[in-house]
Amino acid sequence: MRIIGCDLHARQQTLAMLDTTTGEIVSITLKHEGDNVREFYSSLPCPVRVGIEATGSMQWFLNLMEELGIECLVGHPAQIRAAAPRKQKNDRRDAELILKMLVEGRFPAIWLPSKELQDLRKMQFVRRRRSVRETSKKQKKELKKTLDTVGVVRDSAFIRHVDYFRKRGSGVVPVTCAAGSRKVIAGARI
Repeated sequence: MRIIGCDLHARQQTLAMLDTTTGEIVSITLKHEGDNVREFYSSLPCPVRVGIEATGSMQWFLNLMEELGIECLVGHPAQIRAAAPRKQKNDRRDAELILKMLVEGRFPAIWLPSKELQDLRKMQFVRRRRSVRETSKKQKKELKKTLDTVGVVRDSAFIRHVDYFRKRGSGVVPVTCAAGSRKVIAGARI
């Protein structure tokens, strides 16, 4: 079995890899250019366990590991950092620390949602955004209706096709009051 501690970054990753049959530890830096990462991990004999620190740019890597059938654990960054004996950080030391924690069984793995759950969350976000947009449209219509009811009529001859809720339409809003006299309200935000 191969156990890999990986310090993952946006453009490269530094690995500390242990071959459990020979006890050999190898340090490697992989650039994220072309298919370097895919070729490296697909060439490893199974089984392989990889540990990484949670980062914002890790999703592509998790997808690749899942596609290749490689077990990938994601660790809590603060707990990994707290376990470091030296406070000086560098990529090689971080990869070695992650490997050491994996081997000793102290790796602080965090829970990650499945792909199905992630897709469901995305769909819910889109629905929520659509709902907010529809609610906003309803409220704008209600406000325009209320302004018409109290006698504030938008002067369509002065400004045509202006959405008064956008920046372009919020400067000078000409209105005709119920009494019929035309007034220009500078800087009014309707």
